[in-house]
Amino acid sequence: MSTTRSSTCGPESRPVAIPSDFGGHSVALQTGEVTLHQGLWWSGEPLVLDTRIKKDLVRLYEIVLTEGTANDVRNFISYSTLLEIWNQLFLPRYVKRRWEDWFQGNSVTPS
Repeated sequence: MSTTRSSTCGPESRPVAIPSDFGGHSVALQTGEVTLHQGLWWSGEPLVLDTRIKKDLVRLYEIVLTEGTANDVRNFISYSTLLEIWNQLFLPRYVKRRWEDWFQGNSVTPS
């Protein structure tokens, strides 16, 4: 029996959407009250978050960075806001690691 995780199974194998065109010019299209579509929030009633409320903004970023597609990142994630709140986000290790690799590859240091 193996005592290590397989790199082809489990959460580490899930894709993390980082659009190739994401960067300093990106601006979130969705602001104010946002209702997450079923691809992001599939459990229970639709989830409505208000980006003007800090805890809702942080939760939105956590959900989109973990569950979202490249289009979700483009539509919900502001590059400058991501850099500002990066240290407040609670993300799975594999998501955090892939985004940190992206930051490093683009010579970016989040706050």
